Amino acid sequence: MPVEHHVQLDQRQLRRYEGALRTVRNGLPRANAWALRRTVSESRKRITRGLSQEIAVPQKKLYQRGSRRRPVHEGLERRGSVVVGGRVTIDKGRLPLGRFSPKQHWKSKATGLGRDASGKFQSTGRARVRTRVSYKILRSGSRKKITDAFLVEMKSGYEGIFRREGKGRYPLYELHGPSVPQVAEKNAAVQRVLRTEAAEIYLKNVSTRTQYLLERV
Repeated sequence: MPVEHHVQLDQRQLRRYEGALRTVRNGLPRANAWALRRTVSESRKRITRGLSQEIAVPQKKLYQRGSRRRPVHEGLERRGSVVVGGRVTIDKGRLPLGRFSPKQHWKSKATGLGRDASGKFQSTGRARVRTRVSYKILRSGSRKKITDAFLVEMKSGYEGIFRREGKGRYPLYELHGPSVPQVAEKNAAVQRVLRTEAAEIYLKNVSTRTQYLLERV
C-alpha cells in the first residue's frame, strides 16, 4: 500500500491568525498557501533524507521534481484557485535493484588455444566475461551478490539488474529490491515527520508568513 501524508488546514489553530490578518487583503489564504508549500517541501526533504540514510539509494533517485518515475512525490490540494492542503506520497511497489549501488564483476577468460614454436599449448586471446552482480540495500549492511544476473546501463542512463528466463537470450526480467512504503513504515525519521514534525513545521511557517504580511501593511 502507498503511504500518503496530508497537510491540511487546522481550523482551530488558524482562528488565532484570522483575526490578526483581517486588515490584510486575502491575508489568511495567502499565509496558509505559503505555509503549505513550505511545509510540503520540507516534509518531503526530511522523508527522502530519512529513507536515503537507511537504504543505499541517493535522494535524487527517490525524488526528482516533475518525475513520475521516482517513488516519492509532493503536491498541493486546491479548491478552485485556493490552496487548501498538501500531500507527500510514497508510491507502492518495489525499487529496481539497479538503484542500489550496482556493480558488475568480470573475469578474464581464454578465447582459444594454439601451439607455440616449441609445440606447447598457449592461449591465443583473452576476453572479459561477466561473472556476477553485486548490490547494497542497507547502508549499514554488506554487499550481496547474484551469480546468474547482469547489469545493463541504457542510453538514458538507467541502470537495471536483469536475469534471463530460461537458457535463451530472451526473455529477460528485471530484479527488484524492497518496497519503499515498507521501509518508510519502519523508519524512525520518516515516522517522526508523519506523526509530529509536519504539523510543527506548518505552524511555524504560517506564523512566520503572518508576521511578514502584517509588517507590510
